[in-house]
Amino acid sequence: MNQKMKKKIKHYLHEISASLPAGYPNKKRLLRTLQQNIYDFLEEYPDADWEDVIKHFGASCDIAQSYIEEFSDTELAASYKTHHRHLFLTTVICCSALIALIISIYFFFSWWKNDALIVTETLTVYDGTEMWDEWESEWATEDEDAGAYYEVTK
Repeated sequence: MNQKMKKKIKHYLHEISASLPAGYPNKKRLLRTLQQNIYDFLEEYPDADWEDVIKHFGASCDIAQSYIEEFSDTELAASYKTHHRHLFLTTVICCSALIALIISIYFFFSWWKNDALIVTETLTVYDGTEMWDEWESEWATEDEDAGAYYEVTK
């Protein structure tokens, strides 16, 4: 089987998938079975072209319609309901995760800004070191509890 035929089969199955309702039960298994049946047909008739496949299996819209008609209205309604329930639940979980991520980023950066960077500076003054007058007055007036202590001896 050539690439062109595989591409047509893929497009054919995609059209059927798009025509079926979103919550259609066993949709993937149904499409895989149909694909395998088409491959088996092409192995049995190697000279068959795309028109022969369409004659044998039918148009994509006709196949989708026949699958839909197999289910009752209550079964289709139940499949829609479960599909919408899954969609709603997925949306709620994703939104909750996004909100939690934004809040955690906010708290991390507020922590980083306030607590993560504490700079302590130590000034060692040896005997004979000359200090400017403005430094001397600044150090002499600072609180002992602030960690800076300077004693002027003359």
